[in-house]
Amino acid sequence: MAVRVERNKNFNLKKIPKLIWDEFVFGSHFVAVGDVLVLVTLSIVLNIHVTISFFIVVYLSILAVNFFNRYMDDDEDELTNMDRSNSVRKYFKLMPQVMAGLFLISVGITALLAPFSALVFMLFLFGVGIFYSVFLKKVTKRIIGFKNVMTAMPYALLVVFMATFYNSPLTTAVWLLTLFYFLRMLVNTIFFDIKDIASDKRDDLKTFPVVFGEAKTKNKLIWLNLLSAIPIIVGVVWNILPPFSLALLTAIFYSFLYLGRGKPFKKQTTLYNIVVDGEFIFWLPYVLIYRVILG
Repeated sequence: MAVRVERNKNFNLKKIPKLIWDEFVFGSHFVAVGDVLVLVTLSIVLNIHVTISFFIVVYLSILAVNFFNRYMDDDEDELTNMDRSNSVRKYFKLMPQVMAGLFLISVGITALLAPFSALVFMLFLFGVGIFYSVFLKKVTKRIIGFKNVMTAMPYALLVVFMATFYNSPLTTAVWLLTLFYFLRMLVNTIFFDIKDIASDKRDDLKTFPVVFGEAKTKNKLIWLNLLSAIPIIVGVVWNILPPFSLALLTAIFYSFLYLGRGKPFKKQTTLYNIVVDGEFIFWLPYVLIYRVILG
């Protein structure tokens, strides 16, 4: 006797790749991978021998803080980034438990494997990321760009955290790379605010695009983009950074994909979540290729 199998009309195998891609991009995994690769790159420049445990800590920490921000700003996301909002809302109710789990695992690994100073510094970075969303966001109503500084700073300070995690000295090279990363993140976060002009105006937030408009903001970003080269050039000229560090300047040319033209990408998701954040994915190949060329 033949058995008839009912197909679940709500389940489509063809949707699986899209579901995985959406989770990777909108679930902050793409951002976390990019930042991990940045730290791999900068560890090569600084000659710090890193282990997988450090990257697990960074990956989980970035997810935890970004999940918290998504959780707090869901109403804003619904207006400015519907694709991300829809993706996150699939597990929105579970986000507090997920955030707590990610936080505890990353703190536990750091407490077991790193010096106490690294644990304190890690908690400080967590605090900055969460404190801004809960208490300090209103400061952006009075200070232009405060939101961008508070977003970019914790990412840049991961370079200092890496040195602290491995008990390496906080040399001038560490601070130059921290400054470079900070300036690159400023370009990234200010550009991201362009899509949020309407919602930021509604909330009376003094972001660069709200104050100066889209065209003037892009002009200022072009200069900031070029300015970010200074820490690397100074470091190489003064023999603080190895010559192959100049490969990092390729990131500046990459940014002109979206800064130097009007609106080259028809889909907002492609522009912001893939092209703009995608800059950090390529730092490692830039440095490795240039290092091989120099021998």
